[in-house]
Amino acid sequence: MNTPTIIESASHSIEPIFAVGQRRYRLRRLNGNSDKYGPCEICKQYVSDFFYQTEEIFYRHQSGIRRKGWTYANATNRYGHENCLQSKRHGQFMLKMTEEMGDFDVYQNINQ
Repeated sequence: MNTPTIIESASHSIEPIFAVGQRRYRLRRLNGNSDKYGPCEICKQYVSDFFYQTEEIFYRHQSGIRRKGWTYANATNRYGHENCLQSKRHGQFMLKMTEEMGDFDVYQNINQ
């Protein structure tokens, strides 16, 4: 299994090293219900408190310059109940990270 390792940098902050294919999710509460957004995309039922979940996948490739980062390519974004959206996450919860864009939950692929 490719488990990301935690390293200590020169500034003594802890930085995770991610594996290709790992996913991170961001869950945001929307101001609305099914009257505004329609039914939950997962269970197709009425939603009184709507959420939007974005998914990103970690990638690494070389094209002259080594690049790595998070991408929305081949990822799935969904609307619905908080529990329904969380049930569609891939892998096993690994850590919570905070960036300028907000808080993300990072999941480790089970098959790696």
